[in-house]
Amino acid sequence: MAGSELRAAWHKAEVEKRVGNALRELAGRTCARVEDAAKGNILRNGQIVTGFLYNSLYVVCSGQQRWGTSYETAKALAEARNPKVKMLPKVTPERDQVAVVGVGAPYAIYPELRCSYFAAAVEEVREATFRADAEAAAEEEGLL
Repeated sequence: MAGSELRAAWHKAEVEKRVGNALRELAGRTCARVEDAAKGNILRNGQIVTGFLYNSLYVVCSGQQRWGTSYETAKALAEARNPKVKMLPKVTPERDQVAVVGVGAPYAIYPELRCSYFAAAVEEVREATFRADAEAAAEEEGLL
């Protein structure tokens, strides 16, 4: 091999694209789990009066909407439950590879302060995610 060159091909654009897609998917799926958990908390907390708050939760992903309830669907469902209340404007991610869980009910902070449905949901999803990651790592190491 004397005198020959070894060249490695670095596919930077393809790697960046795949990693970006994976991050978008992770963000979207995580936000959909937070949305579901928050809705479950609203039910468990007895925070349904008209159903506007419950139906006003939505997920917005950078790129294509594939997870959770879209803003447009949430708006239609919520305003059908209580036509006197109007949804807050849509919150959108400011960067790529980000997703947002929004609550369109303008009064959403008040039930949250009385008995958390949203922050509690974020914590539930965080704990479940870390627990699943720890179990997967332990299984890989043959500890389970």
